Parts: sequence; structure tokens; C-alpha cells
Amino acid sequence: MAANALELEREGVPSLFTPATVQPPVRPLSGFSAFMARRRNLIELIDAELFALPFRQRRIFGRTYLGVCDPQLIQAVLLDQADAFGRADSMLRIFRPAIGEGLLVVEGADWRRQRRAAAPAFRHELLCRLTPTFAAVAQETVDRMRKLAASGPVDVEPEMERATLAVVMRTLMASFGGEADAQRMMGTLRGFVQGMIKPSLLDLIGAPAWIPAPGRARVRRRLEAMHAEATQALDRRRSSDGEEADLLGALLASRDPETGNGLSDQELVDNILTFIGAGHETTAVLMTWALGLVARAPSVQDRLVAEAREVIGEGPVTADALERLHFHEQVLNEALRLFPPGPFVTRQAKRDVDLGPIVVKEGTEVLCHLYVLHRSPRLWEQAAAFDPDRFSPERSQGRDRFAFIPFGGRPAVCIGARFAMMEAKTMLATFVRALTFEPASAVQPLPIFRFTLRPEGGMPLKIAIRERAAA
Repeated sequence: MAANALELEREGVPSLFTPATVQPPVRPLSGFSAFMARRRNLIELIDAELFALPFRQRRIFGRTYLGVCDPQLIQAVLLDQADAFGRADSMLRIFRPAIGEGLLVVEGADWRRQRRAAAPAFRHELLCRLTPTFAAVAQETVDRMRKLAASGPVDVEPEMERATLAVVMRTLMASFGGEADAQRMMGTLRGFVQGMIKPSLLDLIGAPAWIPAPGRARVRRRLEAMHAEATQALDRRRSSDGEEADLLGALLASRDPETGNGLSDQELVDNILTFIGAGHETTAVLMTWALGLVARAPSVQDRLVAEAREVIGEGPVTADALERLHFHEQVLNEALRLFPPGPFVTRQAKRDVDLGPIVVKEGTEVLCHLYVLHRSPRLWEQAAAFDPDRFSPERSQGRDRFAFIPFGGRPAVCIGARFAMMEAKTMLATFVRALTFEPASAVQPLPIFRFTLRPEGGMPLKIAIRERAAA
């Protein structure tokens, strides 16, 4: 936001601002330019032409790719003709070594069986029991950021990672023994997530795993350590007589309503790793962008504070209160629209498929461009601006349900979407009620794709104790 616009905001005059993003090339990149952009940041491959098109097909390095940016076509790929599209080979090469045969990787009957068996653990009433954990971690994060702010601006990105990892520790990796064990496991978790965040270039181009590559052996060791930690956590939780509210206990108790069977031990471990690698990371990125956006929109921040105080008062966030934090959800949705943690959903055609305007040939890799979809001027008014009110009930009427799909589209929508939004709303309300946030610099971070869409160089913010909180 320009300095004068920020001053208007401080004087109480609402003013939309446009967050910085990567300037798209005028035309599609090709050859060496495309190769280098892919290596630096996949967002640099999104050119200006793509924002005006429903789809585009190209041949790159001998392979056919179809980019889809239209709600109806994305619905056809992800829902209407989902049986004709499988997981893309490029995605499987990256994720399968890390998360085995978890929900993010399996397909067809195996996916449906695992999904049915795991779904009871994510019922709303069970997730409500986790709200005290969300609230406790949020308050600990407030205390930590307040101490850090005494020394200057705080990069909130690692703080959000730390907070969401703590939630993982207490919901999925429960029953760990003591602070030393917790710190060791936290270090292993960080290494595991870092291994997923930074796949090697050889992984991206599909090189065989036996080819030596910098960092591959280190990543393999991290993955092996995380598999061991997940197995031990599963064993500890199974032998525990405790009745604590945690997601791992709910997963152990969940059963497929059609067969009465639960997940096998290996499926439980693979899905624990899936929820850690994908769930923790996406929520951390969402909170980082949300705080960065709110810091540059004082009127939005004021409305959040007013709603949090009216709905929650001065106590911790409760499950009942979460249902009434409507503007908080609008802000988080707008952050997800502008900076979706997963800017692409990839599929691969298992056979020739007629999508109407185009016939997709077997083997074609399909990229559903959520980043383009969410910023398309054809679908959104002032598409590049930060405007949480676009998600108000009035302005949401008539919107195509596949115009905004930050957690993917049905039927394969992320099973942890509700968990993530409840966690994020709890944290946002706790943070803004206790602290003020301002940009540390006029320069806004650009989005860079590293497994998720992160702010390049972090998100440094000026943080201070909010007056009423201090009183």
C-alpha cells in the first residue's frame, strides 16, 4: 500500500490496497527462461495471457500440459469427470517418498476407503474439543511475540510455523514424554517439513531416485526419522488409557461406516505424516499472509479487534465463539484467495477425456491454476485488491462454488480444511485482541512457491501490546 493510503487508513478512512505479487511476463516463457523460472519460483511461469483464458495447452520438454483457469472446467476435472483423472506423476515423485500411501497420494477405491475411515475423526463436534489446544498455543505465541517485539520487528513466518507445529505436537503426536522429548520431536518435525518444502530439481523433472543429488541423503534421513517418530507416537497413544482430546486418538477410534474397519497401522502412520506435512505447513502460511495483510489494512485490523472483543470478551477463544467470528473468516478467506497455500492442483488424464471446449489426451498433465482462478478479473471485481468484504454473505450470493477452492474441490476437498480454519480463526482472534501489527517496511514480500506459497524473505512486522490488553 502506498504511504498516503496507509495514512488515510490510520485516520479512519477505509482504503483498499493491492498486495505486491510477482509481475507476470507478457507472454508464456519457453526454453531456458522457463527452465530457470521453474527452478526459482513456479509463480514466475504464470504469464499475463493466462489470466484472460479459460485454459491453455502447451508442450514443454516433450510433455503435454493443460493449464485450466475456469470454474466449470476445474469442476469437470476435479468432480464431474474425476474418475478420468489421477494423481500426476510429478506430484507422486515428490510426495510418495515422504507420506507413503496417505490420503494425499492414494486414488480410487483405496482413497474412498481411507477417506470414509478417517472422516469421523474430523467431525465438527470432535474438532470443537480441540479448541482449547488451539487457544493455549495461540496465547503462548502472543507471549513469545511480545517478548521478541521488545528487540525490534518480528518475522512472523517462523512464529506461525512454531505455533502450528505445537498444535501438531499436541493433537497428532500426543503422549510424548517431557520437555526434552518434545524438543527433540519438534526438531525432527521441522526437518521433515523442510524436506517436503524443498524437493530437489531432480525430483521435479522426474529423475530416478538412485541418481546422486545434493541434499537427497539428508532428506531421506529426515523422512526415516519422522516415520519412526510417527510409529512411536501411534504405539504410545494406543497403549495410553488417557481420555485426552486429540486427533490421533480420534483417528484410532474412527471406523469406515460401510465396513466397520479402521485404518491399518501403516495407513495411520502415512496419514499422520500427511497431516503434519500438509496441514501444519498450509495453516502456518495462511496465518503468515493474513497477519501481513492485516498489518497493512488498519481498518480491517480494527474490525477484527471489535469483533473479537464483542464475541469472545477477555477470555480464551471457545468453540461456540468460533461460529460467530464471521469477519475473521472473511479475512482468512481473502488471504486464501490472494495467496492460496497450494496455488496449483495437479491431475493426469488416465484416458482421453472430452471436456467440451477441449479433448484431453491420455497422459496429459492438468494444472488447475488456483492462483489464476482466484485473481481472475473475469470472476472477481478489483481482483488484485485485499477486500475481505467480498466474502460477505451479500456479495457471495451467486458465486460459482468452484471460483474459490483453496482446499481443493469436492469430492477430494482437504479432509483437514475445517480443522485448519478453526485453528486459524482461534489464532487470529487471539493475536489481534492482544497485539497490534504494522509493516516493518514499505517493501512488501513477494510470493514464492516452495511446496506452499510463502512470502519471500519472511514477513517482518512491528508488533506492540494493544492498549486494552495492556490495561
